[in-house]
Amino acid sequence: MTEGHDPEKSARIVQAALAVFARRGFHRATMQDIADEAGVGKGTTYLYFTGKEQLLEHILDTAVEWYFGQFRRSAALTATAPQRIHDLISEVLRKAHAQKDVAGFLVDGSTGMSEEFKRKLGRYRAQVHGEVRSTVVAGIQAGQIRPVDPDMLAHVVVGTMTSLVTALLWSWETLPGQELPVDARVALLTDQAMTALGLQV
Repeated sequence: MTEGHDPEKSARIVQAALAVFARRGFHRATMQDIADEAGVGKGTTYLYFTGKEQLLEHILDTAVEWYFGQFRRSAALTATAPQRIHDLISEVLRKAHAQKDVAGFLVDGSTGMSEEFKRKLGRYRAQVHGEVRSTVVAGIQAGQIRPVDPDMLAHVVVGTMTSLVTALLWSWETLPGQELPVDARVALLTDQAMTALGLQV
């Protein structure tokens, strides 16, 4: 995005792209579709993004940066490694519930995509895995997490989050705590996930 452009309009174009990608698929979506969804002219979308590929990269960059931001905020509060993982799971579930278009695209967005895009998405996921792994290693060294293979536990943590987000998007009713408000239900699911992972906050 070029400096001096309206952040609100940029955000509206990004949200429109997510809605269109979710509805039509990335390959079938056009910049005209995105412009119509955002309520702007097609030329305006090109003032902010060179095309739908750049929009997609922006979406992924923003999502990964958000993941890392959760860890940085927990680290700034000198939280333990299990608390940082707890906070990440909780915030991922809360954000996925609030922004289902984003979550749905990131969970299922690689379907039908090019091999180049899948490799790029794989690199983003590897970054998230690496951050979780580093937290696990620090927790083991501090005696906060039992000695385990840090790669395996990182895979299980990331897999647990992905599975919960998938259930939230497409089978929310299968998860426990249906009678609870969203925040209380997220807290319940997070606590149960931490118990299943064998991590004590």
